[in-house]
Amino acid sequence: MHPFRFQQSSPYGLRHRLKLLWRRLRGGGLEKSQRLYFVTLNGNRYKRIVFQDSATAAALEDRLERLGFAPWFPTVVTRYENELWLEFIKGRTADAGSGVLAESLADFYAALYRTAPQQRRLEETRLPLRLGRDLDFLQQAGVLDHALHRRLRDAAQTLAPATLWTGFDYVDPVLKNLLPRDGGGLCAVDVESLVDDVPLGTGVAKAMLHWLSPWEDTFWRRLAAGGAPDIRPAFPYVALCLTARWTKTKLLTGKVHAVSAARFQAFCRPGGAQSAPASAVPPAARESATP
Repeated sequence: MHPFRFQQSSPYGLRHRLKLLWRRLRGGGLEKSQRLYFVTLNGNRYKRIVFQDSATAAALEDRLERLGFAPWFPTVVTRYENELWLEFIKGRTADAGSGVLAESLADFYAALYRTAPQQRRLEETRLPLRLGRDLDFLQQAGVLDHALHRRLRDAAQTLAPATLWTGFDYVDPVLKNLLPRDGGGLCAVDVESLVDDVPLGTGVAKAMLHWLSPWEDTFWRRLAAGGAPDIRPAFPYVALCLTARWTKTKLLTGKVHAVSAARFQAFCRPGGAQSAPASAVPPAARESATP
């Protein structure tokens, strides 16, 4: 093969494609519109993401550029219209079997949260509106009964902070998206989950749902030592917002095995505003989905 010709392959196997087809035949649900490929050129591999429109690709490239192509994410090779090409990161999935990964994740988020954070009044954000909408939908869908829905509405008022920090966040820190770098630190390979102008702690709440909760104390100590803004006062409210939105997304994408009203009980407990309620719920299924 000529070295300047590239080979392209799909990362999705036959089983994945059959599951997607079966879900569509059963009535569908929300689906990601982007397409993903692995490309080999002159012996080097790249990740090729094809979005539905060029604006989405340009916005993601802009976020990565504003971070200075930090080592926490793959480097952009090029953007062409609605496509983004990235370096391919080799490595094994991070191991959550000890507190080491929690410390590495805290270092990752400390660096991300130190990048141009802004403190805003809650009423300046749309969080209360979105949280109310998500809780109402979950009640209508039968996930929450009337009593729990009412208690969560009341808890949202109690947990609501006067101010919170916003800025860059990484909102899908499931294990398969976190690869250890050879020189230390983590690389988040699913760059589509890098977002901006969101409440800091959204990604942390997602990690708590999946794997981080046993090492919660270790994580918070390390995050504070890393010079990140103090997100603890607002975290219970941010975690409630994330849990409601994540549960709604799971339901609408047909991943009903992960839907559980039990995840919300901790937010209604006395003293919940002083803790991080997401750590009290059962771990979620370890699959990736943008919240």
